[in-house]
Amino acid sequence: MFSYIQGTFEEKLQSIEKFLQENNTYDQIFLLKKHSPFFLSQGTQDQLVQGCQSQVWINCKKENNELIFLTKSDSILVEGISLILCYLYSSSITIFPSLPFTKEFSFSTLFSTNRVFGIKAIQKKILLEGLKCL
Repeated sequence: MFSYIQGTFEEKLQSIEKFLQENNTYDQIFLLKKHSPFFLSQGTQDQLVQGCQSQVWINCKKENNELIFLTKSDSILVEGISLILCYLYSSSITIFPSLPFTKEFSFSTLFSTNRVFGIKAIQKKILLEGLKCL
């Protein structure tokens, strides 16, 4: 099972990419929801991601000088992907503005073009929600 580590964006990204390479990607993404601290129990209309085929909600909360992103989706696979992104982008308030919001992830090659567009839409929503929390 995947272990959520504390670390830099790059350290967390390396941890995720290694995990997905060593395991059956889809099975592991489906299981992420069971053990994720980034799960949003209910979403509102203003938290809805625009530009994603599935319904995805992103919320940001500020705790102890950290921005924590939470997510929920009507698709198990999309929810797993958005949980990964929320984990990656949850960070200290001072680091958040410098994170790579247009980054193309190597794990994106595992998905269709439509899913990659969805990943970009989720990244954009995380940025917007984070800026509202600052």
